[in-house]
Amino acid sequence: MIYIFTAVYCEAKPLIERFALSPDGDYPFAGFVSEDGNIRLVITGVGKTYSAAAVSYAHAKFGITKDDFAVNIGTCAGGSNTGGAYIINKVTDEDSGRSYYPDMLYKTGLREHCVTTVSDVVSEEKAALDPDMLWEMEASGFSDVARLLMPPDRVQLIKVVSDNGAEGIEAISEALLERVIRECIDDISTAVDLYLSIPADGEEQAQEDGTEDLFCCSETMRQDLNKLLVYCRNSGRDVPGIISSMRGEGLIPAADRKSGKAALNEFKRRILQ
Repeated sequence: MIYIFTAVYCEAKPLIERFALSPDGDYPFAGFVSEDGNIRLVITGVGKTYSAAAVSYAHAKFGITKDDFAVNIGTCAGGSNTGGAYIINKVTDEDSGRSYYPDMLYKTGLREHCVTTVSDVVSEEKAALDPDMLWEMEASGFSDVARLLMPPDRVQLIKVVSDNGAEGIEAISEALLERVIRECIDDISTAVDLYLSIPADGEEQAQEDGTEDLFCCSETMRQDLNKLLVYCRNSGRDVPGIISSMRGEGLIPAADRKSGKAALNEFKRRILQ
């Protein structure tokens, strides 16, 4: 199941229409759900505090599990070198300096980018100082709570550039925010459909096919291996070929945990090169 979190209704409206979501609850957060129950959308309100509270609320009310996805979708300001929709690979909170790193395991087709969460609307002058940065107001609050409830690969953020900075929130119209989300709805839908296709039992893959035995995996190593295998499944990497090559070089099966860890690092290098 996918839980989508947007800050305001105008950002949610194109998603509600695309996925045929129906109203489902109003207090303290407006909610919408698909007919099959696989997609639930929550409107959080503006700002990282409201975003964090909405994730906590959804977890308590609906019972979000480690097999679900939590996806923050919304608009952002961007410098002159940015535009369109991005999948976020790093979130930095400007106030605390804390950073969050979603796992980039899934081939969504969206460009990767970092984002900075701020407490107020970014001015044109500030946006111009860093033409490659994205700026928004919810991502760090969302990430801070969601990362405690779910694996990092199940916490995803998609941001769409709406402006290059503005002098106050009143300068950013609801019509503008709705329009830019609508313009990127096909790209966003592709990512959401991909998340829906990820099997809930995916993290048991290494155990089921015996791959973990080749590396003498500890529990932590097994989790790392499973994430690599998920990445391979979604990026078309030739896992059997890499495994066969490493067998031929005598790197696996590993004789013990120490050599297994070294072999896993080498497997990761070959997968990501």
